[in-house]
Amino acid sequence: MFWKRVPASHRAQVRHAWVATRDHGEPLDEEFPFVRPDGNEVWLRAQARLVRAEGHAFVQGILTDITESHAVQAELQAHRERLEELVDERTAALNQLNQRLQRDLAYRRQVEDALFREKRRAEVTLQAIGDAVITLGADGRVDYVNPAAERLLNCAQGGMQGEPLQACLTFLHEEEERSFGLDELAAFAEEEEGAYCCRLRLRAGGELTVAITAAVVRDASGQAAGHVIGLRDVTEERAQARRLSHQARHDALTGLVNRAEFEHRLGRLLEQIDGQQHVLCLIDLDGFKPVNDTGGHAAGDELLRQLGRQLSRHVRQRDTLARLGGDEFACVFEHCSLKQGVGLAAELLEVVKNHSLYWQGRTYRVGASVGIVAVDGASPSVPEVVQQADRALYAAKAAGRGRIKIYERDVAADAAVSDPWQRRLIEALAREEGLRLFQQPIAHLGEQPYQPHFELLLRFAAVEGLLPATRFMPAAERFRLGPSLDHWVVTHAIDHMAAEAANTVYFVNVSEASLREGVLPSVVADRLHRQAVDPARLVLEIGETAALNSFPEAVAFAQEVKGLGCGISLDDFADGLPMMQQLSQLQPDFIKIRSHLIEQFIEDAIARALIQSIVTVGHAASAQTVAKWPREREDLRELQTLGVDHVQGNLIAPPYALGARAEPSYPH
Repeated sequence: MFWKRVPASHRAQVRHAWVATRDHGEPLDEEFPFVRPDGNEVWLRAQARLVRAEGHAFVQGILTDITESHAVQAELQAHRERLEELVDERTAALNQLNQRLQRDLAYRRQVEDALFREKRRAEVTLQAIGDAVITLGADGRVDYVNPAAERLLNCAQGGMQGEPLQACLTFLHEEEERSFGLDELAAFAEEEEGAYCCRLRLRAGGELTVAITAAVVRDASGQAAGHVIGLRDVTEERAQARRLSHQARHDALTGLVNRAEFEHRLGRLLEQIDGQQHVLCLIDLDGFKPVNDTGGHAAGDELLRQLGRQLSRHVRQRDTLARLGGDEFACVFEHCSLKQGVGLAAELLEVVKNHSLYWQGRTYRVGASVGIVAVDGASPSVPEVVQQADRALYAAKAAGRGRIKIYERDVAADAAVSDPWQRRLIEALAREEGLRLFQQPIAHLGEQPYQPHFELLLRFAAVEGLLPATRFMPAAERFRLGPSLDHWVVTHAIDHMAAEAANTVYFVNVSEASLREGVLPSVVADRLHRQAVDPARLVLEIGETAALNSFPEAVAFAQEVKGLGCGISLDDFADGLPMMQQLSQLQPDFIKIRSHLIEQFIEDAIARALIQSIVTVGHAASAQTVAKWPREREDLRELQTLGVDHVQGNLIAPPYALGARAEPSYPH
């Protein structure tokens, strides 16, 4: 509807600028006409930029009504043309006078100089007119203040006339408490193009942030004859920009520095190391999941907020404390020896251990494990330093949790021995060796014809045999390889779908790291397009815990995936109310009921009631339900009675290699 109100003469230009901002991050600054619903045409100025926060990208900007300014510019253009006509007439008159008064050369030069100064002053004034204009004489005193400037500066008509500019206004640098005068402003006008933002303190009281344009008026001999200053109030724009900048660099839940800003600051320290030493400390909470499982994610969020505040009180002013995501915090102790860093980390560990959360009649406590690494001239890149601290953190958890471990060669060797999967997985991804896809049928409990559905399961072919994902995915998640594995599975799944003749639907699991990264939907879209595969045949599966831990990212992921035409499945559903309340935002096509409920529901009335409620809410949300791992064929009839749509598990068929033939025992 917006584009239809932009006249065709400007529509393509504005659209092109908008796409350049959205797709390439180019700043948007366009002026164009716009037809309001009442039929009147106004002029708008659109200013925007691309903002990235926690893996998201969106266009943020403002629209300003410049109708009055545009009209003034048009009127000024007319005045300019009239002035040019007058100048031409005056020049002709002077030429005639010159012909008549050849001998009065001194008089002629005086008239030409006066005319040149008047013309130059008029031209510069016309060019500088914006929201507010002030003209100054050669002595720095105010010659003229237009009405817009009087309103902006809250001064009476003629109230500044004849006074030195700096007696009326104080110009301050935007980020410093330092004023500057007319000479510095004039120098800026000579060297720079465009507007300069600064703070403006008024004589009547108050302060504004303004964009200043300045121009020097010169006479025929090139000497400065005065100045023209244009002012535009950008107070709200700059405040909004500061708010957006803060949001992009800080965690929304705790207010601490986020991962991107933390890594930026760590990178700056590495660039300026110069013989100094700092300490990087990673803190991962122990026992945090039970807080979410028992008290719900609202309790977990409140605990993270409280711990963020408590930890902030126990770090030095020059140190950087950040929340990296989930229940992981990080701190850089600047100008600190390794010994001092261990002591400071021990204080933070005690803060976590001694803190308790009272929530809905229950008290919750958590612990923490800490990994530490020295940051000095021998440190590698930011990712490698973080990985070193991460290895020490893993060693601390492996040693029994609640401990501090320093990254050293022996710690690195221990980590490599206790978890060899990092190298093996990286090599498997690089060489396309070792990774295998298996499929397991999802059977329909109804009578009507059913399009074949399968879940794809990742396996690793190793010397010790064919290993399930439970053997290597924890390591993949620790070493941030989850998204790479997800990309591999999706790519190979779509390639298989393109090659097979059957119109089969495949479920593919997605790691929480891929939800936060936000890249996987574009990988899916590109592969589906290149292989010409029907997107409805692909269902991306999100675990309930991952969805709750990263809910905003999960919702954005689901919306983008469903926009491609693919399906969304919510896996291991069992927590009940917390996730049920969010289904309307996630809009899954399938809900898989966690196996422990299915195993208990025959003997356990509560488990049966939970399954019944999940089915009822799922159907209300237009989602089909899948019962995972039923034990007996008698369970299938009971599940069908409860309204469950599908079942999956070894009772139907165990997983088998993708593309191989199997004879699943479909229920009827």
